[in-house]
Amino acid sequence: MFCEKCGAQLPEGSLFCEKCGAKLESVPNSAPAAPAAEPVKVNISKKQIGVIAAALILIIVGVMIVKNHKTTVDLNKFLKVEFNGYDTVGKSVIKFDEDAFNEKYTNKFRDRSKNKIEYPADIVTMYMNGYSKEERGLSNGDTVEYKWDIVPDKIEKELNCKIKYEDAVFTVEGLEEVESIDPFKYLEVEFSGISPDGKLSYENNYGKDEVYGYLRITPDKSYGLKTGDEVVFTVSNFENVNNEAAEQFGKVFNAEEKTFTVEGLSHYAEKIDEIDDKAIEAMMQQAKDIVTAHAASSWNKEKIDSIEEVGVYLLKAKDIESYNSFGASSVYTLLKVNEYIGDNAASAPRKSYYYPVRYDYVLIEADGSCTPNTSKYHKPNDRFDFEVELDGQS
Repeated sequence: MFCEKCGAQLPEGSLFCEKCGAKLESVPNSAPAAPAAEPVKVNISKKQIGVIAAALILIIVGVMIVKNHKTTVDLNKFLKVEFNGYDTVGKSVIKFDEDAFNEKYTNKFRDRSKNKIEYPADIVTMYMNGYSKEERGLSNGDTVEYKWDIVPDKIEKELNCKIKYEDAVFTVEGLEEVESIDPFKYLEVEFSGISPDGKLSYENNYGKDEVYGYLRITPDKSYGLKTGDEVVFTVSNFENVNNEAAEQFGKVFNAEEKTFTVEGLSHYAEKIDEIDDKAIEAMMQQAKDIVTAHAASSWNKEKIDSIEEVGVYLLKAKDIESYNSFGASSVYTLLKVNEYIGDNAASAPRKSYYYPVRYDYVLIEADGSCTPNTSKYHKPNDRFDFEVELDGQS
């Protein structure tokens, strides 16, 4: 042991320093040194060794997965849809929200040179076609669809990530409700003329109903009409008109088009069945009067014995759109004229011939009636002579 004051070496157990006389602190007996520990033997089975090895492998694989993991980006979360305007004439805008994408992923991806990408949305939109879509003329409750048109492999390669996406459907809502009115309420339409060359006249007589003053309604055709044709009237600048009407009057027009069917036109007879008995009788009687008058004014020795009605025939133009001067059709009445020559009807020679009279432009009215203009007709102009013997004289 040593003196704490002067440092002299002293025998073990001394109370005073033999050199400087200083009192020494009592020192507890030193504990005997502990014997050296013997190694502990641990017995581990082969099965336990396999479990430990498997655990180590899982840990290593897990570390590798974490190290090589790529972020998965759901592009649908960045679709932004807006609905605005008025019910029935609303507008939708669906677009990829670049600002939101950049806000979430700025500097979260690295390019091929391991540099952080500051504006990743630029890369996404680079490989997108039509990333903004608009639709108009919408009503609350309608649905609008967004179809992705992208090149996913390119995006994943540039951003070193995985992306997922699917076509999306949105339901229109929040459009301001307005009163719906018929734009064709005051439209007056009239068809006139003869099919197939009828014509259309129209007028929008809205009077003091000012909202209709925004309208400009026009037909797709006005001339060359035939019965059964369809004429489509269209409201010009429909969306703009409705926006103005909604803002000024709280109303919108509920249709952009309306179809009218051509009716009320007369037409040239196309079938003999269209000509009623009364009209046929009038044409036959006119033909008989023509023959009778001709005989009275031009015949000398010939006299009419009888006139027979053979029939009525209709000839129709092959091309109804470019018919000739006879009209789209012509109606012929055919008579058989029987006559004798001389004064003695009982013994006089007889002859017979057929006499046609043609009526052009025979009209069938819209109600199906037919009143032919019997003052306009065509009769044969040819004449012929033949010899007969009377009492041995020719």
